[in-house]
Amino acid sequence: MARPRKADSEKAKGREIYVDDRTWAAIKVKAEQAYLSVSRYLTRHRMAGNPPIQPDLIVRLIEKLQTIHLALYRIARGFACANDIRMIGAHLRLIVIERQITRLLDQVHPQ
Repeated sequence: MARPRKADSEKAKGREIYVDDRTWAAIKVKAEQAYLSVSRYLTRHRMAGNPPIQPDLIVRLIEKLQTIHLALYRIARGFACANDIRMIGAHLRLIVIERQITRLLDQVHPQ
């Protein structure tokens, strides 16, 4: 049995929007990153208030956070028996971790 037809008001229709090339390129990149068409990306973004987060992105974020957690654990253990040179090295590793976390946050909530 065939699906019932949608009412005309429920059918998707082509629309035309006017944006500059730079904005359009940014929208296309965000849509590609979310594995969505531009149309679907704009619709979901408008309806949800935020761009959708894809499951594979969540998995990658968790993997990266686990790596960061392990690095923090190693640094904490190093502080227990640290001398001045080890402390400087630990601080440098903490800066690297801070930058990794900043990149992760930018992936989830781009500004």
